[in-house]
Amino acid sequence: MNWTRPRLRLSIWTVTLIVFWFPFWTRSACGQKSAPVERRYGLPCEVTSFAQSGDGATIWAVCQDQSLRKQWEMDAAEARKKRMSPPPPPATSHARTAVYAVELPSGRITPLANAEGRIEISAAPVGTKMVLVLPQESGSGQPVLYEGTQRVAELSIDPSLLIWSADATKIYFYAGSTIQTDAWNILGVLRLNGLVVSHEKLLESTESVHICAADGHLFTGDPIPNNKRKLEANSVEYDSDLKFIRRVTKFIPGNFSASCRYVATEQSYHGPLSGEIIDVATGEYLKHLDFTGEEEKEEFEFESWNPKSDDIFLRSMIQPIQGAAVEPRSILQVFNLAQGGVLRSFDDISGKVLWSNDGQSIVFSRGNFLVFRSIIE
Repeated sequence: MNWTRPRLRLSIWTVTLIVFWFPFWTRSACGQKSAPVERRYGLPCEVTSFAQSGDGATIWAVCQDQSLRKQWEMDAAEARKKRMSPPPPPATSHARTAVYAVELPSGRITPLANAEGRIEISAAPVGTKMVLVLPQESGSGQPVLYEGTQRVAELSIDPSLLIWSADATKIYFYAGSTIQTDAWNILGVLRLNGLVVSHEKLLESTESVHICAADGHLFTGDPIPNNKRKLEANSVEYDSDLKFIRRVTKFIPGNFSASCRYVATEQSYHGPLSGEIIDVATGEYLKHLDFTGEEEKEEFEFESWNPKSDDIFLRSMIQPIQGAAVEPRSILQVFNLAQGGVLRSFDDISGKVLWSNDGQSIVFSRGNFLVFRSIIE
């Protein structure tokens, strides 16, 4: 099938930024305390996901029709009241989706795409580039390169895995496998200068690729618990051109902190998995994140590192189910690894949460708004 660019209604959706300022209160580990104001950016639809540009000047926001989802939430709540299993969530492959670019300094909102089906965004870690993955009738979707609000080129790569290099000059992508397992062993490299594609065979099969922002090195290897429930992985380190550097034995690859001093292991490839925060230099396990998904006790999921401080990260605390009619509650926490304690807790945030690029705020959506909430004083 030939892919057709979605039609946009540019004249009616170029709207003015709406900014609301108001004080709010939050409860920290030390008790009730005041916090700085929120900054809100209004959009013409309910925001379901978003990404921030590497320079921090633009947010790309996705709005997907939520009518099926809301009906499912009502049906699931009714099922819980009757002590029945909730129905499976609805597929998102046919829900109408729109994408907008919010230019934060000027307040301008520009529509980029409108299509039937799920649209995903992969933002570069620096600069103003991003890839929009548009739905197709078959396959993983059509990736399209953008520079800010400007469409640059369609990309002939598989978008089922898209990982930007640390300097945003390359995109790594899934390029197939010579083995018949969930893991794969061929990684593609798209160099944006000339859109040149190459394929490299990995020394070990993997289901993930992680980048250290400090030196641009790639790490492969997935955590698997052994018979003593300790995580193991066949980990390999490559440079940014996928040249072998070493096999990694001190730590398990995962989400690296700002300068790659620490790494947080992945927690959910094939179901819930407890995670670890590890000192990269020494291999010391610093923090255990207990997570089984059984909803019977308090558990934790790692979210993301602060982009400016190695010691600060976001985690979700999932509280146990109190009854069949009550959903498990998730509380977002800002944790300081050096101090060993929670700096802030928020029980009014759900869904995707990002750090602002300066590391001073968290960004989340609430209805038709993108919200910046300052947390670092």
